Amino acid sequence: MRITFVIALLLSVLLISGTAWATFGFGSGNISCGQWIESKEADGPLHKTREQWVLGYLSAYSRWVDKSDVVKTNDGYGATVWIDNFCQDNPFKYMSEAAEQLIYALEAR
Repeated sequence: MRITFVIALLLSVLLISGTAWATFGFGSGNISCGQWIESKEADGPLHKTREQWVLGYLSAYSRWVDKSDVVKTNDGYGATVWIDNFCQDNPFKYMSEAAEQLIYALEAR
């Protein structure tokens, strides 16, 4: 009985950890690209909030990690168009991954 409990506990921890690792960030980082596209089509305040999340992610990366000012050589409109294209092709990915891929693309330029 005790071994069954330990195995069940271990599996629960692994499942919870896997879910936690699947997403990164707070707020809009935890939504899918499909939700991004859906809110874009509605073109309301919710999508504007999500766009600001992406721009904040880029700004924070530029300020605290990269220090190369990737945001100074790009504009917010271009960033959100890039995210639109990524999300059209990857509707099941999370926004945190889309923002991360955008940073890789900007750094490669």
